[in-house]
Amino acid sequence: MQKKSVLCLDQGGSSSRAIVFDDLGQVVAQHQQKVSEYRHGAQVEQDPAELLSSLKTCVAGVIESLSDEQRACLNCCGLITQRSSLVAVNRVSGEAISPVLSWQDTRGESLLPEDSANRELIYQATGLKPNGHFGASKMVWLLRHSQAVQQAAEQNQLMFVSLACYLSYHLLNKQEWRADRGNGSRTLLMNLDTGQWDESLLELFGLRKSYLPELVASDSSFGELCIGEVSVDAMSLPMRLLTGDQCAAVFSAGTLPPEQLNINMGTGVFLLSSMPAANVRDGLLSSVVHWSEAQGAQYCLEATVNGAGVAIDYMAKQLGIEGDKQLEQSLAVSQRMPLFINTISGLGSPDWRSDMGAFFVGDEHCSNQLRLAAVAESIIFLIMRNLECMRRHKLLSRIVVSGGLSNSDQLCQRLSDLSGLAVVRSESAEASARGAAYLLLGCPEGWANNGQTFHSQENKALAQRFTVWTDCLETSLG
Repeated sequence: MQKKSVLCLDQGGSSSRAIVFDDLGQVVAQHQQKVSEYRHGAQVEQDPAELLSSLKTCVAGVIESLSDEQRACLNCCGLITQRSSLVAVNRVSGEAISPVLSWQDTRGESLLPEDSANRELIYQATGLKPNGHFGASKMVWLLRHSQAVQQAAEQNQLMFVSLACYLSYHLLNKQEWRADRGNGSRTLLMNLDTGQWDESLLELFGLRKSYLPELVASDSSFGELCIGEVSVDAMSLPMRLLTGDQCAAVFSAGTLPPEQLNINMGTGVFLLSSMPAANVRDGLLSSVVHWSEAQGAQYCLEATVNGAGVAIDYMAKQLGIEGDKQLEQSLAVSQRMPLFINTISGLGSPDWRSDMGAFFVGDEHCSNQLRLAAVAESIIFLIMRNLECMRRHKLLSRIVVSGGLSNSDQLCQRLSDLSGLAVVRSESAEASARGAAYLLLGCPEGWANNGQTFHSQENKALAQRFTVWTDCLETSLG
């Protein structure tokens, strides 16, 4: 029986990747290309043409590296992107008329409803706390400040689409403006129960339904993957998955046991644990992680830490040191480490504050290396703040971690020590792409992703630092 393999396209913000996985979840081949990001205060943008070109280059590179036998095993493909990244397009010509506004972009924060009744309406309908990271306020901002967007609206040619929608439109031979519900749910405009655009929310933000693409299941038949004017190969590879990076990442190790917490630690940190139904509570999020045509929606309780890898990179530049080379060694010297109140990119769940500055506590006479280590440790403290909220509503028995920051033994051990739970580090760092492969292959049994396990140890000094850090944060929150 011929083995099957799948091609996963992953546009991850800092780079684009094309990865071929076999039916055991092993990487057969991959190709990666870095992409640019432009930051100016709350504005974080990318060039849509560059992102599209980079994916085409990655597809061509990975296909070229396969043998004829390996190409014959290719069955289908999928595309995953950052969930809240958005671009305005001319729906007639297909051209982008704005940059890609990254999920990190919060320029529209002041355009969100301020009254508690409307904020609660959004929370209950979408599972999301109103926040500038999500799409609706970005759309309103572009309508107010972009002449090209205003002109397209006047000509009834404007559409706001997720990055996944934009890329798939241009990559596939079947050019349709269709958005998967995983990405669509991050706009503050999709009703979590119906999986459709919510008329009351559109009215609240002053947006027309015609500005938005059709919402479909994540495992729809989206078309055939093309590069330029020629199909990727003679087999005409169908795209059968469109979803968000964190939606896919939770499936990296296969099924979602109800007592398991999945934590993906990258630019931001995302904590997800399966829930039988959408149910919002305590500033946490209720998220669609997969919407199947056959089985409907799968939901997770979600928490977020905005300032993770981005905070380390930012602080390393501010301090003039190489963070990736010195972080692990600095974390080992915990006795002299200061504390860091980490509000870089704004506080995510459960506090949702974007008006607080970041600061150190007790960093007098500390080296820059220890300051950087304090920034890294603050990520674990923010994770714990969310984990404690999640434990009020469900039992958690183990943690599975993935993403670039999970490569740190020190951070994994701290998480285990503070939580009292075993922390399993995934073998594959490509959690999003591997999870997408699992879905594309029909959720096969025995999808093992075993890795190193960190067991909880008593660490009184760490527990005390977490207590003091929590008190400092609570005081700052007022």
